[in-house]
Amino acid sequence: MTIGMDMMLVPWLAKLLAITTFFTTCEVHPRESKNECNKFCLDCNDNPLCGSCIKYCHKDHRVIQIRRSSYNEAVKTTEIYKHVDILGIQTYVINSSTVVFLNKRARAQPKRYKIGKIGHTNDSLCKTCDRNLVDYTYFCSLACKNMFQS
Repeated sequence: MTIGMDMMLVPWLAKLLAITTFFTTCEVHPRESKNECNKFCLDCNDNPLCGSCIKYCHKDHRVIQIRRSSYNEAVKTTEIYKHVDILGIQTYVINSSTVVFLNKRARAQPKRYKIGKIGHTNDSLCKTCDRNLVDYTYFCSLACKNMFQS
């Protein structure tokens, strides 16, 4: 099965997927209006950043904004596809934007099997965590695709 380029070759991806501190208040800019750490600099590959950090220290760097949906981090497909292969990852529309989740969602869904006319399932399951997928894709998140290819 060929599912796109090897995501392990992307040096910043493991760090991005391991971060658990998005959406905290920036310690460097606690009094700034845009002080929520919801950005990630692909060039520096460091901790989450706020809007002020980006403005002052990373303005010419490749930066993506992390979004939250139902307590899960996601990134717009229009921002991430330029930097990593998202082919085969389930996309969702959230607030009129198409996104992919960074990590698999915490609560596991029970497997649903709908038998079609010829006896096959109509649902697609994530190749890594067996989460039900809405479309006929392979993975529910960037992390699941990355784990599958490592």
